[in-house]
Amino acid sequence: MSKFFSSFLSVLLIAFSVFSQETKSPALDIVFIVDISSSTTGLLSSVRNNFWEINNDVSRLKPEPNYRIGLMLLGRPSFKEENAYIKIASDLTTDIDYVANEMFTIKDNATKGKVYFGNALREAVDEFSWSKDDNAVKLIFLVGNGPLSNGYDYRKAAESAVKKGIKIFSLYFPNITSGRDEAEWKDLAEVGNGAYANILLNAGNNIVFEKSYHNDLLVEANSAINNTYIYYGETGKDRFETQERLDVLTNTVSDWETEARSFLKGTKLYQGKNAGWDLVDLAGKQTVNYSKIDRKFLPPKMEQISDEDLKTLVEDKISERQEYISIIKMLSQKREEFLKRKKDKLELFRYNNTFLGVVKKTIVQEAVAKGYSSEF
Repeated sequence: MSKFFSSFLSVLLIAFSVFSQETKSPALDIVFIVDISSSTTGLLSSVRNNFWEINNDVSRLKPEPNYRIGLMLLGRPSFKEENAYIKIASDLTTDIDYVANEMFTIKDNATKGKVYFGNALREAVDEFSWSKDDNAVKLIFLVGNGPLSNGYDYRKAAESAVKKGIKIFSLYFPNITSGRDEAEWKDLAEVGNGAYANILLNAGNNIVFEKSYHNDLLVEANSAINNTYIYYGETGKDRFETQERLDVLTNTVSDWETEARSFLKGTKLYQGKNAGWDLVDLAGKQTVNYSKIDRKFLPPKMEQISDEDLKTLVEDKISERQEYISIIKMLSQKREEFLKRKKDKLELFRYNNTFLGVVKKTIVQEAVAKGYSSEF
């Protein structure tokens, strides 16, 4: 850690404190079904390049969201005909990094493949572990283009969704224009009790904004917080490396997305959700019997660490992580103010016709209708 950053850390910790309020909130289940066939080249990149910001909007809801996300991909020959060229990348989960890894590591290229949207919708409705909460927000975003009438009847799938309290929002990407196809996508949204949108990938990107802040310290805090994770178990090292890989992949997109991921890592949507591989999160959820932690799956040089020393190390990392979370929240305040101004300006330039704009607006509206509030 740089001397400047270390000094800045101390100042911020004195000036900033975090207050939390435990309030029960309705379940919020969101599934993305993304067409990645050749006719949608560029769409997958748009989805993942906005992934962190979409989750950040969820994190801003009050009370703290009871949130899970799922992902289905379709249209690649490698997904195999017997699966109707469908891949369930992730069932509904609180593990945002797991979903992101599935999305970020697949190539966005022009691979010609068959797409069976009705089959995908039926599988999403029947096979995903949707909440049983009667007041839950349950949303499917179907993103792509082409006819819906191939394969299983999309209207039957939509009717089944509605019976389970699931709404379907059809986001049509007009790379290939077809009046008949668009009519089917509009029909799906109507039957699925959702809404239709004709989405653009980059509307508003030609607008220039002069940022009123610098992100260097926020990015440094994002990197530093990774050092507070102590992986364990057979999958621990792989999950820790996934966390770092997602940081690197996000950095290659833009500084803006790096900031968005950094912001998310300081929220409750991310923190406390990695107990399956991180000892620090595990200790925050339950009393840990350190004698049962297999040393061979711990980071290097911990093979012989005593139970007492391991416990002390975890407790130190808990405190250290809270410091970084406080810093990230403080450093994000100017970014939040800037985002509000940017949002007001972009709405004048069809912002809501982008994938990001449509999804953000829909999630907030549906959540507010079920008792959440949003001041952002």
